[in-house]
Amino acid sequence: MLVYDITDAKSFESLDSWRDEFLNQVGADGKDFPFVVLGNKSDLAKTQRKKRHPFYETSAKDKINVEQAFITVAKSALKKEPVRPPPYAPKDALDLKKKQEVKKSNDCC
Repeated sequence: MLVYDITDAKSFESLDSWRDEFLNQVGADGKDFPFVVLGNKSDLAKTQRKKRHPFYETSAKDKINVEQAFITVAKSALKKEPVRPPPYAPKDALDLKKKQEVKKSNDCC
């Protein structure tokens, strides 16, 4: 069993060297050795995620949560940006939010 601390990226990055060191010590071939990888401290990781930023487990290959992550960051950025008209808008520009009165004509054809 190879165990890493999911709150510490360096421990995850060390898995290969730990596996190689173990195989070297016991003189085993890594191709057929039954390894299992465990990510420990999942309870702490959830707590840390809540405190800092939104967290998504993603897979670009399987298209899991990638789009949702981009939507979340876009919404967050838009909330922080004040709404203001573009600098190039003319002063007499049409206000699309303002309802304009439509005059009905009695003329036929």
